[in-house]
Amino acid sequence: MKVPVIPKDGGFKRRLRSELLKGCPYTSYWVDSVIRTTYSIMESWRKRYLRGRAKKAKPRVKRRFAKCKITLIKVDYNAKAIRITLKPWEYLTVSWKGCGLIEGLEVRLSGRS
Repeated sequence: MKVPVIPKDGGFKRRLRSELLKGCPYTSYWVDSVIRTTYSIMESWRKRYLRGRAKKAKPRVKRRFAKCKITLIKVDYNAKAIRITLKPWEYLTVSWKGCGLIEGLEVRLSGRS
């Protein structure tokens, strides 16, 4: 069994980050998030592969997702909306007005300052 090697040195990660930032119009946080998530997926796959629980084929993302840092989110309780920063001065607004399932979320979020 060949042991897959995942480069972890800081120089490689800096080069990867600068390469991804070249054509990316979004805030740098999203590039950093992609790198962290990818490393997490690869490390998880590598551990499972070495234990014999994963196939040799590279892992694939089955569903699109994004993790968002709390500093990029603004919650407007009056309008019942969440604003997420995508690009500098460009936002995505998600409203939960009229959604019965998320009413409990409003209480939990309002408890945090």
